[in-house]
Amino acid sequence: MYHIDREDIQGQLRNRGIDPDHIKSLHIKLQTGELDHSSFVIDEEKLTTPKQTDVDHYEDINQVALKNIGAEALKNDELLVFWLNGGAATRYFDGSKVSPDEYELYKQDLDAISNDIKTSPKGITPVHKDMSYLELKIRNLLKLTKQHKLAVHPHILLMNSFITDEATRTHLKTLFKKYPALDPDRFHFVVQQPTIPRFSNVKDLKNVDVFVNSRGNLSYAPCGHGDFIYLLQDYLRNTRVPNIKYMFFANIDNLGSTITPDLLGYHIAHQQGRTVELAAKEAGDKGGAPCFVDNELIIVEQMKFPKQFDQSTIPWFNTNTFWFTIQNLLEFNEDLPLVLAEKTIGDNDVIQLEHFACDVNISSKFIVVPRVKRFWPVKRYVDLLIYKDAAHPDALHKEFTQLLQRSYDIEID
Repeated sequence: MYHIDREDIQGQLRNRGIDPDHIKSLHIKLQTGELDHSSFVIDEEKLTTPKQTDVDHYEDINQVALKNIGAEALKNDELLVFWLNGGAATRYFDGSKVSPDEYELYKQDLDAISNDIKTSPKGITPVHKDMSYLELKIRNLLKLTKQHKLAVHPHILLMNSFITDEATRTHLKTLFKKYPALDPDRFHFVVQQPTIPRFSNVKDLKNVDVFVNSRGNLSYAPCGHGDFIYLLQDYLRNTRVPNIKYMFFANIDNLGSTITPDLLGYHIAHQQGRTVELAAKEAGDKGGAPCFVDNELIIVEQMKFPKQFDQSTIPWFNTNTFWFTIQNLLEFNEDLPLVLAEKTIGDNDVIQLEHFACDVNISSKFIVVPRVKRFWPVKRYVDLLIYKDAAHPDALHKEFTQLLQRSYDIEID
């Protein structure tokens, strides 16, 4: 008997409002191969590598004219800012991701991290002088508001997960006190609830089962950032947020993804449902990339490319920073595909079924932005230490310092 067939396991699902029959159907799809590591891979004959002329380049656009368009939209309060804040700090502080040489260099800082910080949502962990990712984003928001003499800062919609929501809201209360110019009524929240349990990661998926921990409980994770589309639609259909026409979408941990009027203006001028920010690839880069699929240019996640496809022929990758037209998002009515993601929980290898934000395929423009200004994700805490280290040969310390000064009004000692 599989765990999924046990009454106590089905009871756990029902207690969370999850239909056990839906999870059993996913279990069957995994067992039969309808949903496996290759079910979402795209046939190579459908793929065509894009050319330089298929995308725009930031240095070629009329930045002054587009900035004026974006600034006008900001003054009319037409922008909603959407920050992805669902990540826990588990992988961020994972010691197994730190090389022995890195540990030797930054042993004192790494050993000083408290357990409270390690178990916090990543978005509220300290980046610079106890200022969190969320606080830095707020500083940029207020800087923009002051620069453009806005009557009030743009509306903010935070997507938290059931893991990060409570701690994030508590952290925000301290920021509301620290920054009186913030309006708590202009902060909105959507929360990813547990909807699909994890499955065991086994060599032969015919033997797959729901993962049950040592206490006999199912284990859950947020189902990927693609859930934003469903949560956003539900929220905006039930909550009136006046004036908004456009949405800026970014990861909380990408310090380069700041609100810029010229790119907002670019999006408005092209009257598309989505503008995708791309960055030039460097050695070792992984992630989704723009590619034609059946003659339509979309973002294809890395695992969706067939193994024989040479991804190095595509010189850019997706930064997961988007500009959207809200009406197009509200009209989107497709079911996003589920993709298998392999994770390690404690000593256990598991499979999570996730949705990707880039699969919200609506009419799009693609623009290559300056990487050193627009793409600064910090996936490991040790990377942050490296960026701050002026003596490290690969640190990009000068550029990182300039970013903090330029975008967040940080004074560097």
